[in-house]
Amino acid sequence: MAGTDLNLPRFNQILLQVLPNAQLHLTTEQALAFSVNLSAFALTARASVVMLQAHHADLVLAPSAHATNNSQQWFLLYVWEAAEFTDNANSCTLQAGDLLLIHSSSSASLRPQINLNCTIIALREQCVGHWQTLFRQACNQRFCADSGWARLLSVYIRELNEPFMERISTVPSDQAVCLDTVLSLAVMMMGQAVPHGLAGRAPDRQRQARHKLYTDITLWLYLNFGEVSLTGKKVAREFRISVRTLHKLFREFNDSASFAIFLNNIRMWNARNMLRDSLLGHLSIGDIGWLCGFADPAHFGKVFKKYYSITPGQMRNSVNGNDEPEAPC
Repeated sequence: MAGTDLNLPRFNQILLQVLPNAQLHLTTEQALAFSVNLSAFALTARASVVMLQAHHADLVLAPSAHATNNSQQWFLLYVWEAAEFTDNANSCTLQAGDLLLIHSSSSASLRPQINLNCTIIALREQCVGHWQTLFRQACNQRFCADSGWARLLSVYIRELNEPFMERISTVPSDQAVCLDTVLSLAVMMMGQAVPHGLAGRAPDRQRQARHKLYTDITLWLYLNFGEVSLTGKKVAREFRISVRTLHKLFREFNDSASFAIFLNNIRMWNARNMLRDSLLGHLSIGDIGWLCGFADPAHFGKVFKKYYSITPGQMRNSVNGNDEPEAPC
């Protein structure tokens, strides 16, 4: 919806239906040229993509007095233009492309330098699941989109424009892939940034350097997982370290997955999303296995079934039959 003469109180009533604790405030009482554009697209019953543009207005978040645990949400906010973010404790300047994680129980405001222009991924509390601790640690933290996983997520969200969202709005499997991708990249982004911001002591520069190297390796794996001959030795050679150092980095910074398991997780996650993507329906299962780093279709099918308890063909058929596997939330 859009309007150049839209009444602000009326618009805020509409906005509350999309973002329960959000309101627009005019930057000045004399700002008569207020105009706004709002688009919202559901991903699942528990997540949505909201695109908001406004002139001469700030976005203000305030916890609702009627909020319940079931209505609590997380907002992953992407800014298209520079803006000043302020919460109860501090403030920071967001540059175009930066990301910010906010909880609906927070009191905060986003004041644009020129125009309010942002995309918000709204996630209900249940959507975050077992990542709750990580999300709480990253709450109100700015993620600069100049490198690493934040850059990758920033690029992905930038592509969630209205034509794309309208295309997937009637395809549940594509919506699930979109949400799964946002959540997975967000978790990797927060995992990269949060550890250095939590310690109350002086930063350990050597550990920071090792963590940056680990992050660079995981990002490289995400971008190159489709190489059939990808081994620990090849990755170690790419980063000019020993295989022993490679495995040591994963033991130090990933308590749930070794190098081999991490690579397999990325391959299986991408394979599942490719099988659910309606635009890739023309590819054979063998083709998808090849794109995910498996030269042998039979081996791909065996690994996939061990991982998801169904075969790649059953995964694709369940989507085509509208028996869509549940999204991660």
